[in-house]
Amino acid sequence: MARAERMCSGAEYSLLEMRRKLAAWGISSRDAAEILDFLVDERYIDDARFAQHYAAEKLEHNRWGARKIYASLRAKGIDHATAKDALASLDPDLYDRIMIELIQAKANNVRAALGGPALDGHSGGPALDGHSGGPALDGHHAQPQTTPLPYPEKLKIARFMAQRGFDPSTTMEILK
Repeated sequence: MARAERMCSGAEYSLLEMRRKLAAWGISSRDAAEILDFLVDERYIDDARFAQHYAAEKLEHNRWGARKIYASLRAKGIDHATAKDALASLDPDLYDRIMIELIQAKANNVRAALGGPALDGHSGGPALDGHSGGPALDGHHAQPQTTPLPYPEKLKIARFMAQRGFDPSTTMEILK
């Protein structure tokens, strides 16, 4: 129990993650249940706290969109409502900024690969502003102004953003 307590005091774990760790350590189901009950009762494990921390970390450090964060939370045993609450707690301005930065970088990368200039004609990237919104799974996040791109380039960017967990239709709307 002390090992699990030390782990949980140093990092956030979901209940499912800790259950799997205890099983990997060869701890019996009955003993694992007692340890998990203790960890939850003493608030070493709190799935809501874990989900909020995890969502913020994945947005800021991994630059993941809401869909990818949601899927990852669900894979870690976080229920639908808790995962949605964690996404709702994300900073919408940060979410939009990261989305716009990723679109700018990918658009310039696609243009450079095709031998074209950056979207705004210099290496600073396209001028995208006027964005607002938040990290809803199906909501519209941003509506910036940008130079139109040819459709094949837009599709490449939308696919890239979808792999990152951002809504492709929102990406296409931004790229109009």
